Amino acid sequence: AKEAAAMPSCDHGHLDAADLGLTPECEMFHILTEDMGSPSPWPINGLQAVFDRRYPGWDDPPTLAVSSPASRLRHLPEALRSASEDAAGLEEALRELGGEELGCGAGLCGLAFAKATGADGEDDVLELAKRNVELNGLHGVNVRCLDLGFMQEEEGKALIEEFGKFPLVVGSDMIFEPGQTARVLAAADQLLDSEGGRCVLALSSAFQNFAVTPEAQGEVDPDKQNCDRADLLFA
Repeated sequence: AKEAAAMPSCDHGHLDAADLGLTPECEMFHILTEDMGSPSPWPINGLQAVFDRRYPGWDDPPTLAVSSPASRLRHLPEALRSASEDAAGLEEALRELGGEELGCGAGLCGLAFAKATGADGEDDVLELAKRNVELNGLHGVNVRCLDLGFMQEEEGKALIEEFGKFPLVVGSDMIFEPGQTARVLAAADQLLDSEGGRCVLALSSAFQNFAVTPEAQGEVDPDKQNCDRADLLFA
């Protein structure tokens, strides 16, 4: 994170593979500001634009590889630069914690922990996260498949049986249907340690206009679809 904070920012969201010194298929796109997108810039005009990205190409394999710290991204969007500076200040604290990253994607958040479990529902994404763990030699970081509606899924039970519950559950730049917000919070609640556990989710500001209470979303059993230990951050 310290290295990322020291890197020059760029004025666009498309980080070209050649600029990164990676193979041609390795490109990175972040949905952080209005001029970013994939495969070419597109504006975030309300939440609908986020979901329009799904068709076609939502299931295309991700292509970000994070190699050794010395060769990480040389160009950084300003929004990501700021987040990296914040993360650098938390580096020591994170190293002392174990955590769970929901919707881990390439695993960038989970890589900050000495011990972490990254979970995502997409096989291609998980393979990329595993590759990044290996490239960085992080033996304490594990990657597993998890459906966020996991209360009915064997994989969720297996995750808890294997790793136990977590003192911290995080999610960064997560994208899911607005109606699933309560279920995501419920999944986080199930994964949190019963004593002092905390969940922090950083979401697109487009989600801020949608109700996150299970009652507002018409959940049949609201007691099972909530997390009062969650902090939602919108950017």
